[in-house]
This record gives sequence, structure tokens and C-alpha cells, in this order.
Amino acid sequence: MVGFILVGRSKLIAHQVLQSIRCFSTKKCVLVGHQETKILRWSLLVRQHFPIDLEGGDDQAFVKLVNSLPGITSETVLIPFDCDGIKMVRRVAHRLKMRISPVPDLPTLEMFDDKWTFHEFCGRNNLSTPPTIFIGAKSNLDFDKVITELGLPFILKPTNWSGSRGVYLMSSKKQFEKTVLNHADYDHGDLIAQKYIDGADIGFNLLAFNGRLSAFGIQQRRGPEMIFLPFPELEAMATKICLVSGYNGPMNVDARVDKETGKVFLLESNPRFWANTAASAFCGMNFVARCIGQDVSEQDVRTLVDGACNMRSPLLVPFLWGRMLFGKDQQSRLLRARALNPYAAGTLVKELSQAGIKFANRTRRN
Repeated sequence: MVGFILVGRSKLIAHQVLQSIRCFSTKKCVLVGHQETKILRWSLLVRQHFPIDLEGGDDQAFVKLVNSLPGITSETVLIPFDCDGIKMVRRVAHRLKMRISPVPDLPTLEMFDDKWTFHEFCGRNNLSTPPTIFIGAKSNLDFDKVITELGLPFILKPTNWSGSRGVYLMSSKKQFEKTVLNHADYDHGDLIAQKYIDGADIGFNLLAFNGRLSAFGIQQRRGPEMIFLPFPELEAMATKICLVSGYNGPMNVDARVDKETGKVFLLESNPRFWANTAASAFCGMNFVARCIGQDVSEQDVRTLVDGACNMRSPLLVPFLWGRMLFGKDQQSRLLRARALNPYAAGTLVKELSQAGIKFANRTRRN
């Protein structure tokens, strides 16, 4: 029996959603993805992987594929886990035979997936964002005008890219000319310039059903751990975002707290699951489970306001070994999904390499 069909491009987010599913289910997962997700065919969490064109060229083939998969039942849930997956599924939703997890409509998705239109949305709804200028093509940037309005340094970033690609903290005109303007490989489409806020990064994750906030958690990275903490002001912002937009589905929002004033500024939104979705599940808030109706014990908003998840491989954290090997709860199953998995070996090797480099650098300094 196929329990879940995951659709999207990002291997990182796909892996996070797969780990979250393993917390509460052992049903088969099928991944319909892209060349980027192909490596996940080696994961024990994936029964089958089908690469497909997510840009619209294979819509008919996609519908035929998922509707005819052996093992599909009335309980099978299709989960578009990133923006490419949501766009694909939204185009053909009326032709699919299985239940689809909640996702935003296309206009809402495009608004929240674009850093400029998100900034405009926040401005219309009295949500604080840093002063921001729309640049467009990199050749349009008038450096002197930007620093007059925003000061130095300022943030330059593409409107439609994720994962910090193309993002620079600009400290001088010379840096801009070298790394962006005259750099042939810097081609990230429309750009915005944003005032730099000196402070601490923070973020919140949410799940909404047609404008009603259902689940919410605030996270902050501290060393190797992702911690969860209370922050009433951010929860109020999350409630407002969902209500005024009628948002449906999961979302992650990045923010920053000014170290001088304590004021919170929203930076960008990601209208999809996020790159550390499983960390919330480890601390007791499984957004994937709640999204597909596996965690509906209450109608009130459920919040994650404490807990910590070590983001290193469990194989490198000795105090987790006993729980990972012998535990029977959801967190223990998640630890095994993170560690005892062929795909996770690549992450482990990377962490060991980084640790080796740091050790060598410390040795040389001493």
C-alpha cells in the first residue's frame, strides 16, 4: 500500500518531510521529483523515485503516473513539499484521484515566494520589514542612491531564489562591481536591496487551514542545536499573515531582531515546508502529521515554545545513541531515520570532513 506520494524538486526538503512521516507511519512513500532528488532513491524512506519535468512539460505524464501507481488507496495522500511541487499539483489537481495535502493557491504562493511582493504585502498590513528598494536587473542598481536610502552595509538579494543563493552583504561599491555587476556568473533575475539589520536571526513555522492558524513554532539556531522558544509578537504576526491572506498549508518565515531596539523585522517567507521541518517533529510538533490530518487532537492553535534538536548526525552525538537504538517513541524513530539510512551517510561524511578541517585549523594555530 502506498501511503504517501511526495512531489517536488528539493532533495533537502524532501528528506525532511520523509523523516517527519517516519515518526508516525511506516507506509510506503513514493517520490516524484527531479534530477536533484534522484539521490533519494537510495534512501530507505523511499520505495520508488520517478524523475519528471516539474515545469509543465510532463503534466499529462505526471497525472497518468500518480493515478496508476500500484497500491494507491483512498487513504493515500499526495504531499507537494516545495514550491515547484505545489505549482505542478495545482495545475492538475482536478485530474488527480487521491487526497492532496493543504497548499496555497497559485496567486498566494507567488506572492509569498517573491521577496519583493512579500515586502509589499507586509507594508499593506502593517507588518515590519526593513526598508527595501526594488532594483530589477543588476545593471539598474544606482549604488550612490541605494546607500543614501539604506546606508552601508546593505543586503542585496534575488527576489525568487532560496537557500541564500545570490545574497550579499554589500560593504562597498568595489565589492558590488566585482561580485555582482561585472561577474558573468551572477545571473539571478530581479534583485532587491534591503537595509541591513544588525541583530539575531529568528524564524517561525506555521500551518494554516484557509486563513486559520493551526500550528506555530518559533525557532533559532544556537550552535549545533535548533531551539524553540516563546515569542508572542511573532505569533501575532503569524496569525495576521494567515488571516489577511487566507493562507492554506505550511509556511516558514525568516525574521531578525534588532539588537539595539529589540524590534522584529520580517525578511522573507517560504510558502512550503522548510529545510529543518524534522527538527520541529523531534521536539513534539510534527507539522507534516498535522498537515495531513494525523494530529488533529484539538481545534485551538498548537504552539511549539520549548525544546531543542541537535542538528548534527545522531551518530556523532553519543548521548542520543541509546534512544536511537532502543527507543520506541516517535523521536526515536526519527533519530533512526536520520542516522541509519544510506542517504544520511553523505551528510555524516560532510560533517566529519568539516570537523576534521576545524581540528586541523586549531592544531595549526596552537
